[in-house]
Amino acid sequence: MKAIIMPILILMLFTFLISGCDTQEHGNNQVQPVTTQPQTTLKLMQQSITAPLFELPSQAPEIWRQYKDQQPALVLFSEHPFLTPIPQELKKTVATLLAQGTAKDFYQHGSIQRSQPQLLPQQVLSATLTNHFFSEVIWYFPSMQPASEISVTKLRKQMTTAGFLTKEEATKLQQIDEGVFEGEVQGVPLRIIHPLAALPEIERPIILHVDLGYFKGQFKNEISTPVYDILRETAQLLSDSRWNTLAVTLSASTENGNYSLASRFLMTDLALALKDPSLLNDQMPSSWSNRKEYMFSQNFFQEAKAQKLIKLSAADFPNDPSVQYDFYRVLIQTGASRTAFAQLDKVVTMGPAYAEEYLTLAETGQEKGWIKQTLKLLDKAATIYPQNPFILLRKADLLRAQKKDAEARKIYSRLQKYNWSKYYYPTMPDELKKRRN
Repeated sequence: MKAIIMPILILMLFTFLISGCDTQEHGNNQVQPVTTQPQTTLKLMQQSITAPLFELPSQAPEIWRQYKDQQPALVLFSEHPFLTPIPQELKKTVATLLAQGTAKDFYQHGSIQRSQPQLLPQQVLSATLTNHFFSEVIWYFPSMQPASEISVTKLRKQMTTAGFLTKEEATKLQQIDEGVFEGEVQGVPLRIIHPLAALPEIERPIILHVDLGYFKGQFKNEISTPVYDILRETAQLLSDSRWNTLAVTLSASTENGNYSLASRFLMTDLALALKDPSLLNDQMPSSWSNRKEYMFSQNFFQEAKAQKLIKLSAADFPNDPSVQYDFYRVLIQTGASRTAFAQLDKVVTMGPAYAEEYLTLAETGQEKGWIKQTLKLLDKAATIYPQNPFILLRKADLLRAQKKDAEARKIYSRLQKYNWSKYYYPTMPDELKKRRN
Protein backbone atom coordinates (compact mmCIF):
# COMPACT_ATOMS: atom_id res chain seq x y z
CA MET A 1 0.00 0.00 0.00
CA LYS A 2 1.41 3.34 -1.02
CA ALA A 3 0.06 6.90 -0.95
CA ILE A 4 -0.45 9.76 -3.30
CA ILE A 5 -0.25 12.70 -0.98
CA MET A 6 1.99 15.70 -1.49
CA PRO A 7 2.05 18.95 0.48
CA ILE A 8 -0.36 21.40 -1.04
CA LEU A 9 2.27 24.11 -1.07
CA ILE A 10 3.80 22.40 -4.11
CA LEU A 11 0.43 22.46 -5.85
CA MET A 12 1.34 25.70 -7.59
CA LEU A 13 -0.53 27.25 -10.44
CA PHE A 14 1.01 25.18 -13.23
CA THR A 15 1.50 21.87 -11.39
CA PHE A 16 -0.80 19.05 -12.45
CA LEU A 17 -1.39 16.35 -9.86
CA ILE A 18 -3.75 13.44 -9.46
CA SER A 19 -7.20 13.94 -8.00
CA GLY A 20 -10.45 12.17 -7.45
CA CYS A 21 -13.95 11.89 -6.18
CA ASP A 22 -15.88 13.65 -3.41
CA THR A 23 -19.17 12.49 -2.00
CA GLN A 24 -20.64 13.06 1.42
CA GLU A 25 -18.39 15.29 3.48
CA HIS A 26 -18.83 16.68 6.94
CA GLY A 27 -16.55 19.70 6.96
CA ASN A 28 -16.65 23.21 8.29
CA ASN A 29 -19.71 23.72 10.50
CA GLN A 30 -21.88 21.17 8.74
CA VAL A 31 -20.83 18.07 10.68
CA GLN A 32 -23.82 16.25 12.10
CA PRO A 33 -23.66 13.66 14.88
CA VAL A 34 -23.88 10.07 13.69
CA THR A 35 -26.81 8.22 15.16
CA THR A 36 -25.66 4.79 16.27
CA GLN A 37 -26.78 2.01 18.57
CA PRO A 38 -24.07 1.92 21.28
CA GLN A 39 -24.18 -1.88 21.65
CA THR A 40 -24.12 -2.64 17.92
CA THR A 41 -20.87 -3.64 16.22
CA LEU A 42 -20.24 -4.28 12.55
CA LYS A 43 -17.54 -6.00 10.50
CA LEU A 44 -15.44 -3.68 8.37
CA MET A 45 -15.82 -4.05 4.60
CA GLN A 46 -18.36 -6.83 5.16
CA GLN A 47 -21.28 -4.81 6.43
CA SER A 48 -22.32 -1.31 5.45
CA ILE A 49 -20.83 1.39 7.69
CA THR A 50 -21.46 5.11 7.33
CA ALA A 51 -18.20 6.92 8.06
CA PRO A 52 -18.35 10.71 8.47
CA LEU A 53 -15.54 12.54 6.70
CA PHE A 54 -14.20 15.45 8.72
CA GLU A 55 -11.87 18.16 7.55
CA LEU A 56 -9.74 17.92 10.69
CA PRO A 57 -8.90 14.99 13.00
CA SER A 58 -9.70 17.31 15.90
CA GLN A 59 -13.38 17.14 14.93
CA ALA A 60 -13.64 13.36 15.37
CA PRO A 61 -14.06 13.29 19.20
CA GLU A 62 -17.59 14.56 18.73
CA ILE A 63 -18.33 11.04 17.45
CA TRP A 64 -15.85 9.15 19.65
CA ARG A 65 -17.31 10.44 22.90
CA GLN A 66 -20.60 8.67 22.17
CA TYR A 67 -18.80 5.39 22.95
CA LYS A 68 -16.64 6.55 25.86
CA ASP A 69 -18.56 4.50 28.43
CA GLN A 70 -17.83 1.33 26.45
CA GLN A 71 -14.08 1.99 26.58
CA PRO A 72 -13.34 0.80 23.04
CA ALA A 73 -9.91 0.41 21.48
CA LEU A 74 -8.93 3.05 18.93
CA VAL A 75 -7.42 1.75 15.71
CA LEU A 76 -5.65 4.64 14.03
CA PHE A 77 -4.45 4.64 10.41
CA SER A 78 -2.40 7.83 10.06
CA GLU A 79 1.00 9.29 9.32
CA HIS A 80 0.94 11.24 12.61
CA PRO A 81 -0.02 9.49 15.87
CA PHE A 82 -1.80 12.64 17.13
CA LEU A 83 0.01 12.26 20.47
CA THR A 84 1.36 15.79 20.82
CA PRO A 85 0.75 16.70 24.48
CA ILE A 86 -1.90 19.21 25.50
CA PRO A 87 -0.40 22.27 27.21
CA GLN A 88 -1.08 22.22 30.94
CA GLU A 89 -2.71 25.65 30.69
CA LEU A 90 -5.35 24.32 28.28
CA LYS A 91 -6.19 20.93 29.80
CA LYS A 92 -9.37 22.10 31.53
CA THR A 93 -10.51 23.98 28.44
CA VAL A 94 -9.91 20.95 26.24
CA ALA A 95 -11.70 18.66 28.71
CA THR A 96 -14.75 20.93 28.55
CA LEU A 97 -14.65 20.94 24.75
CA LEU A 98 -14.45 17.14 24.64
CA ALA A 99 -17.35 16.76 27.07
CA GLN A 100 -19.68 19.50 25.89
CA GLY A 101 -18.51 20.87 22.55
CA THR A 102 -20.85 21.00 19.58
CA ALA A 103 -19.83 20.14 16.03
CA LYS A 104 -19.35 23.86 15.44
CA ASP A 105 -17.17 24.17 18.56
CA PHE A 106 -14.85 21.37 17.49
CA TYR A 107 -14.33 22.99 14.10
CA GLN A 108 -14.09 26.54 15.47
CA HIS A 109 -11.38 25.59 17.99
CA GLY A 110 -9.74 22.67 16.19
CA SER A 111 -6.89 24.30 14.27
CA ILE A 112 -4.00 26.70 14.81
CA GLN A 113 -5.61 28.81 12.05
CA ARG A 114 -8.17 30.15 14.51
CA SER A 115 -8.13 33.08 16.94
CA GLN A 116 -8.79 30.69 19.82
CA PRO A 117 -7.30 27.26 19.14
CA GLN A 118 -8.01 24.70 21.83
CA LEU A 119 -7.56 21.20 20.41
CA LEU A 120 -5.10 20.93 17.53
CA PRO A 121 -5.27 17.98 15.10
CA GLN A 122 -1.91 16.63 16.24
CA GLN A 123 -3.13 16.61 19.87
CA VAL A 124 -6.41 14.76 19.44
CA LEU A 125 -5.36 11.30 20.61
CA SER A 126 -3.33 12.68 23.51
CA ALA A 127 -6.36 14.70 24.65
CA THR A 128 -8.84 11.87 24.39
CA LEU A 129 -6.53 9.50 26.28
CA THR A 130 -6.15 12.09 29.05
CA ASN A 131 -9.93 12.17 29.22
CA HIS A 132 -10.27 8.37 29.25
CA PHE A 133 -11.95 7.77 25.89
CA PHE A 134 -10.11 4.55 25.02
CA SER A 135 -8.84 1.39 26.69
CA GLU A 136 -6.18 0.66 24.06
CA VAL A 137 -4.53 2.26 21.02
CA ILE A 138 -3.43 0.41 17.88
CA TRP A 139 -1.57 2.73 15.53
CA TYR A 140 -0.96 1.61 11.96
CA PHE A 141 1.87 3.77 10.64
CA PRO A 142 2.70 4.07 6.93
CA SER A 143 6.22 3.17 5.88
CA MET A 144 8.06 2.44 2.67
CA GLN A 145 10.58 0.44 4.68
CA PRO A 146 10.10 -3.32 4.97
CA ALA A 147 8.76 -4.32 8.37
CA SER A 148 11.98 -6.23 9.02
CA GLU A 149 14.00 -3.00 8.88
CA ILE A 150 12.01 -1.08 11.50
CA SER A 151 14.18 -0.83 14.62
CA VAL A 152 12.64 -0.49 18.08
CA THR A 153 15.64 1.62 19.13
CA LYS A 154 15.03 4.07 16.31
CA LEU A 155 11.28 4.07 16.95
CA ARG A 156 11.81 4.87 20.64
CA LYS A 157 14.06 7.79 19.73
CA GLN A 158 11.61 9.16 17.17
CA MET A 159 8.66 8.93 19.55
CA THR A 160 10.46 10.65 22.42
CA THR A 161 12.10 13.33 20.28
CA ALA A 162 8.68 14.28 18.89
CA GLY A 163 7.18 14.28 22.38
CA PHE A 164 4.71 11.49 21.62
CA LEU A 165 6.03 9.27 24.42
CA THR A 166 7.82 10.07 27.65
CA LYS A 167 11.24 8.50 28.22
CA GLU A 168 9.65 6.06 30.64
CA GLU A 169 6.99 5.09 28.10
CA ALA A 170 9.60 4.70 25.36
CA THR A 171 11.62 2.35 27.57
CA LYS A 172 8.57 0.08 27.83
CA LEU A 173 8.18 -0.05 24.03
CA GLN A 174 9.23 -3.51 22.89
CA GLN A 175 9.29 -5.33 19.56
CA ILE A 176 7.21 -8.51 19.77
CA ASP A 177 7.15 -9.49 16.12
CA GLU A 178 8.33 -8.23 12.75
CA GLY A 179 6.83 -4.76 12.39
CA VAL A 180 4.87 -5.04 15.66
CA PHE A 181 5.71 -3.06 18.79
CA GLU A 182 3.98 -2.96 22.15
CA GLY A 183 4.13 -0.51 25.02
CA GLU A 184 1.87 1.98 26.70
CA VAL A 185 0.92 5.63 26.51
CA GLN A 186 -0.77 7.52 29.34
CA GLY A 187 -1.29 4.21 31.13
CA VAL A 188 -3.14 2.68 28.16
CA PRO A 189 -1.78 -0.28 26.14
CA LEU A 190 -0.22 0.85 22.85
CA ARG A 191 0.50 -1.22 19.77
CA ILE A 192 2.39 0.24 16.81
CA ILE A 193 2.04 -1.83 13.66
CA HIS A 194 3.56 -1.79 10.17
CA PRO A 195 0.84 -2.14 7.48
CA LEU A 196 2.37 -5.40 6.20
CA ALA A 197 2.68 -7.00 9.63
CA ALA A 198 0.40 -9.77 10.81
CA LEU A 199 -3.10 -8.62 11.74
CA PRO A 200 -3.54 -8.17 15.48
CA GLU A 201 -6.37 -9.67 17.45
CA ILE A 202 -8.37 -7.05 19.33
CA GLU A 203 -10.71 -8.36 21.97
CA ARG A 204 -12.62 -5.18 22.69
CA PRO A 205 -14.93 -3.36 20.25
CA ILE A 206 -13.05 -0.74 18.27
CA ILE A 207 -13.42 2.69 16.76
CA LEU A 208 -11.48 3.07 13.51
CA HIS A 209 -10.09 6.42 12.40
CA VAL A 210 -8.36 6.83 9.04
CA ASP A 211 -6.55 10.04 8.13
CA LEU A 212 -5.47 10.94 4.62
CA GLY A 213 -1.86 11.08 5.83
CA TYR A 214 -1.87 7.30 6.24
CA PHE A 215 -1.36 6.93 2.51
CA LYS A 216 1.53 9.37 2.19
CA GLY A 217 4.39 7.07 3.07
CA GLN A 218 3.16 4.24 0.91
CA PHE A 219 2.91 5.71 -2.56
CA LYS A 220 5.77 5.62 -5.04
CA ASN A 221 4.10 6.19 -8.41
CA GLU A 222 1.01 5.12 -10.28
CA ILE A 223 2.92 2.51 -12.27
CA SER A 224 4.53 0.54 -9.46
CA THR A 225 1.90 1.28 -6.80
CA PRO A 226 -1.46 2.07 -8.46
CA VAL A 227 -3.56 4.06 -6.05
CA TYR A 228 -6.69 1.95 -6.42
CA ASP A 229 -4.62 -1.14 -5.69
CA ILE A 230 -3.61 0.62 -2.46
CA LEU A 231 -7.25 1.30 -1.66
CA ARG A 232 -8.15 -2.34 -2.35
CA GLU A 233 -5.31 -3.58 -0.13
CA THR A 234 -6.42 -1.29 2.68
CA ALA A 235 -10.00 -2.49 2.30
CA GLN A 236 -8.83 -6.12 2.29
CA LEU A 237 -6.84 -5.55 5.47
CA LEU A 238 -9.92 -4.12 7.15
CA SER A 239 -12.08 -6.98 5.90
CA ASP A 240 -9.62 -9.63 7.11
CA SER A 241 -9.40 -8.00 10.53
CA ARG A 242 -12.84 -9.17 11.70
CA TRP A 243 -12.70 -6.40 14.29
CA ASN A 244 -15.98 -5.64 16.04
CA THR A 245 -16.47 -2.05 15.02
CA LEU A 246 -18.58 0.53 16.79
CA ALA A 247 -17.86 3.47 14.49
CA VAL A 248 -15.53 4.71 11.75
CA THR A 249 -14.39 8.30 11.32
CA LEU A 250 -12.27 9.77 8.52
CA SER A 251 -10.31 13.01 8.18
CA ALA A 252 -9.17 14.65 4.95
CA SER A 253 -6.59 16.99 6.52
CA THR A 254 -6.34 19.14 3.40
CA GLU A 255 -7.28 22.33 5.24
CA ASN A 256 -4.28 24.55 5.95
CA GLY A 257 -2.35 22.74 3.23
CA ASN A 258 -1.49 19.64 5.26
CA TYR A 259 -2.10 17.38 2.28
CA SER A 260 -2.90 17.95 -1.36
CA LEU A 261 -6.44 18.68 -2.49
CA ALA A 262 -5.63 16.39 -5.38
CA SER A 263 -5.64 13.43 -3.01
CA ARG A 264 -9.01 14.01 -1.30
CA PHE A 265 -10.65 11.37 -3.44
CA LEU A 266 -8.88 8.68 -1.43
CA MET A 267 -10.98 9.51 1.60
CA THR A 268 -14.26 10.06 -0.18
CA ASP A 269 -13.82 6.84 -2.13
CA LEU A 270 -12.93 5.00 1.07
CA ALA A 271 -16.09 6.36 2.70
CA LEU A 272 -18.13 5.09 -0.24
CA ALA A 273 -16.44 1.68 -0.08
CA LEU A 274 -17.16 1.37 3.64
CA LYS A 275 -20.79 2.12 2.87
CA ASP A 276 -20.86 -0.31 -0.07
CA PRO A 277 -17.89 -2.75 -0.02
CA SER A 278 -18.86 -4.14 -3.44
CA LEU A 279 -17.54 -0.94 -5.05
CA LEU A 280 -13.99 -2.31 -4.80
CA ASN A 281 -14.85 -5.42 -6.79
CA ASP A 282 -13.59 -5.76 -10.36
CA GLN A 283 -16.45 -3.62 -11.67
CA MET A 284 -15.70 -0.48 -9.70
CA PRO A 285 -17.54 2.79 -10.45
CA SER A 286 -16.76 4.26 -13.85
CA SER A 287 -15.54 7.55 -12.34
CA TRP A 288 -12.94 5.54 -10.42
CA SER A 289 -11.86 3.48 -13.43
CA ASN A 290 -11.64 6.67 -15.52
CA ARG A 291 -9.42 8.26 -12.90
CA LYS A 292 -7.25 5.16 -12.74
CA GLU A 293 -6.76 5.32 -16.51
CA TYR A 294 -5.83 8.98 -16.73
CA MET A 295 -3.54 8.79 -13.71
CA PHE A 296 -1.76 5.90 -15.40
CA SER A 297 -1.49 7.90 -18.63
CA GLN A 298 0.09 10.82 -16.81
CA ASN A 299 2.82 8.58 -15.46
CA PHE A 300 3.66 7.53 -18.99
CA PHE A 301 3.88 11.22 -20.00
CA GLN A 302 0.79 10.87 -22.16
CA GLU A 303 -0.55 14.28 -21.13
CA ALA A 304 -2.75 14.78 -24.20
CA LYS A 305 -4.47 11.44 -23.58
CA ALA A 306 -4.85 12.20 -19.86
CA GLN A 307 -6.37 15.62 -20.57
CA LYS A 308 -8.84 14.11 -23.02
CA LEU A 309 -9.90 11.49 -20.49
CA ILE A 310 -10.33 14.12 -17.78
CA LYS A 311 -12.50 16.28 -20.03
CA LEU A 312 -14.69 13.28 -20.85
CA SER A 313 -14.93 12.38 -17.17
CA ALA A 314 -15.90 15.94 -16.26
CA ALA A 315 -18.71 15.81 -18.80
CA ASP A 316 -19.89 12.43 -17.49
CA PHE A 317 -19.77 13.41 -13.81
CA PRO A 318 -20.81 17.06 -13.59
CA ASN A 319 -21.69 16.85 -9.88
CA ASP A 320 -18.48 15.24 -8.67
CA PRO A 321 -16.30 18.05 -7.24
CA SER A 322 -13.08 16.04 -7.41
CA VAL A 323 -13.54 15.24 -11.10
CA GLN A 324 -14.42 18.88 -11.74
CA TYR A 325 -11.29 19.88 -9.82
CA ASP A 326 -9.26 17.66 -12.17
CA PHE A 327 -10.81 19.53 -15.08
CA TYR A 328 -9.93 22.87 -13.48
CA ARG A 329 -6.30 21.74 -13.38
CA VAL A 330 -6.41 20.83 -17.06
CA LEU A 331 -7.67 24.32 -17.83
CA ILE A 332 -4.80 25.83 -15.83
CA GLN A 333 -2.27 23.61 -17.55
CA THR A 334 -3.54 24.55 -21.00
CA GLY A 335 -3.48 28.28 -20.25
CA ALA A 336 -7.24 28.85 -20.15
CA SER A 337 -6.96 30.94 -16.99
CA ARG A 338 -10.26 32.81 -17.14
CA THR A 339 -12.23 29.62 -17.73
CA ALA A 340 -10.17 27.87 -15.06
CA PHE A 341 -11.04 30.43 -12.37
CA ALA A 342 -14.73 30.13 -13.21
CA GLN A 343 -14.39 26.35 -13.04
CA LEU A 344 -12.72 26.60 -9.61
CA ASP A 345 -15.62 28.72 -8.33
CA LYS A 346 -17.95 25.97 -9.53
CA VAL A 347 -15.88 23.32 -7.76
CA VAL A 348 -15.90 25.27 -4.48
CA THR A 349 -19.68 25.60 -4.70
CA MET A 350 -19.91 21.81 -4.83
CA GLY A 351 -17.12 21.13 -2.31
CA PRO A 352 -16.14 24.09 -0.07
CA ALA A 353 -12.93 22.33 1.02
CA TYR A 354 -11.52 23.10 -2.43
CA ALA A 355 -11.40 26.78 -1.43
CA GLU A 356 -7.93 25.94 -0.12
CA GLU A 357 -6.90 26.34 -3.76
CA TYR A 358 -7.77 30.05 -3.55
CA LEU A 359 -5.05 30.42 -0.91
CA THR A 360 -2.54 28.54 -3.01
CA LEU A 361 -3.31 30.74 -6.01
CA ALA A 362 -3.16 33.86 -3.84
CA GLU A 363 0.34 32.92 -2.73
CA THR A 364 1.40 32.51 -6.35
CA GLY A 365 -0.30 35.76 -7.33
CA GLN A 366 1.41 37.71 -4.56
CA GLU A 367 4.82 36.30 -5.54
CA LYS A 368 4.22 37.45 -9.11
CA GLY A 369 2.92 40.87 -8.10
CA TRP A 370 -0.66 40.27 -9.25
CA ILE A 371 -2.09 42.27 -6.35
CA LYS A 372 -5.64 42.86 -7.60
CA GLN A 373 -6.16 39.17 -8.38
CA THR A 374 -4.58 38.15 -5.07
CA LEU A 375 -6.94 40.35 -3.06
CA LYS A 376 -9.92 38.90 -4.91
CA LEU A 377 -8.75 35.36 -4.16
CA LEU A 378 -8.28 36.19 -0.47
CA ASP A 379 -11.81 37.59 -0.34
CA LYS A 380 -13.17 34.37 -1.82
CA ALA A 381 -11.22 32.26 0.67
CA ALA A 382 -12.34 34.41 3.61
CA THR A 383 -15.98 33.90 2.61
CA ILE A 384 -15.56 30.12 2.80
CA TYR A 385 -13.33 30.19 5.90
CA PRO A 386 -14.76 32.94 8.14
CA GLN A 387 -13.30 31.17 11.18
CA ASN A 388 -9.74 31.72 9.88
CA PRO A 389 -8.67 35.28 10.83
CA PHE A 390 -5.27 34.92 9.20
CA ILE A 391 -6.78 35.29 5.74
CA LEU A 392 -7.98 38.76 6.71
CA LEU A 393 -4.63 39.50 8.32
CA ARG A 394 -2.88 38.51 5.12
CA LYS A 395 -5.18 40.81 3.16
CA ALA A 396 -4.57 43.73 5.53
CA ASP A 397 -0.80 43.29 5.32
CA LEU A 398 -0.99 43.25 1.53
CA LEU A 399 -3.13 46.41 1.48
CA ARG A 400 -0.68 48.16 3.81
CA ALA A 401 2.21 47.17 1.53
CA GLN A 402 0.27 48.80 -1.32
CA LYS A 403 -0.07 52.02 0.72
CA LYS A 404 -3.81 51.49 1.12
CA ASP A 405 -3.57 52.34 4.78
CA ALA A 406 -7.21 53.24 5.41
CA GLU A 407 -8.48 49.90 4.13
CA ALA A 408 -5.80 48.03 6.03
CA ARG A 409 -6.59 49.84 9.29
CA LYS A 410 -10.26 48.84 9.06
CA ILE A 411 -9.27 45.18 8.92
CA TYR A 412 -6.72 45.51 11.74
CA SER A 413 -9.38 47.20 13.89
CA ARG A 414 -11.81 44.39 13.13
CA LEU A 415 -9.23 41.76 14.03
CA GLN A 416 -8.43 43.54 17.28
CA LYS A 417 -11.97 42.78 18.44
CA TYR A 418 -11.38 39.05 18.16
CA ASN A 419 -10.88 37.07 21.34
CA TRP A 420 -7.31 35.85 20.80
CA SER A 421 -5.89 32.86 22.65
CA LYS A 422 -3.72 33.93 25.56
CA TYR A 423 -1.69 30.75 25.15
CA TYR A 424 -1.12 30.58 21.39
CA TYR A 425 -1.40 34.29 20.47
CA PRO A 426 -0.62 36.33 23.61
CA THR A 427 0.96 39.21 21.65
CA MET A 428 -1.54 39.37 18.80
CA PRO A 429 -3.68 42.25 20.19
CA ASP A 430 -0.58 44.42 20.63
CA GLU A 431 0.77 43.41 17.25
CA LEU A 432 -2.49 44.34 15.53
CA LYS A 433 -2.52 47.68 17.33
CA LYS A 434 1.03 48.33 16.16
CA ARG A 435 0.19 47.49 12.55
CA ARG A 436 -2.98 49.60 12.65
CA ASN A 437 -1.02 52.62 13.82
